[in-house]
Amino acid sequence: MALIHRPLIPILILLLLGGAATAAAQTRSPWADEHANTPHLRGVNEVSEALVRQGLLRSPSIRNLQRTIARSDVIVYVRLDPSLTSRTHGRTMLAGEAGCARYVFVDIAWGLPERRALAVLAHELQHAAEIAANAAVTDADSLVSAISAIGWVTGRGT
Repeated sequence: MALIHRPLIPILILLLLGGAATAAAQTRSPWADEHANTPHLRGVNEVSEALVRQGLLRSPSIRNLQRTIARSDVIVYVRLDPSLTSRTHGRTMLAGEAGCARYVFVDIAWGLPERRALAVLAHELQHAAEIAANAAVTDADSLVSAISAIGWVTGRGT
């Protein structure tokens, strides 16, 4: 089992606190009401779907983030990506808007230990929840504006 390094402590605190209080958690979109039985958090294959299931079973933070996202028009696809570097364990990308839904990809580095992968998943889902909370984020330009407003650092896989 891998040792926990100091840079992981903030992520673990996030997981333990289990909170993702966003405006999206309080406001349900009409699209979400209409598509209540459609999962808003999806793996793209069996392996990524298993990671999502483990996250929902084991992490109150991931469950809270999933609920927040489910109240929105955002659909999140989780992918395991072997091309991510050892420095970049995850990333969140807005794929765009189609119809009444916005699509987000959450990429997790392939081959991480499960606990680390779940911590990265929670971190990236927080970004997806922030996108969900801001209905104005529909394309790359509006995402850059939102990122600037909330202080994300881009280009480093956060």
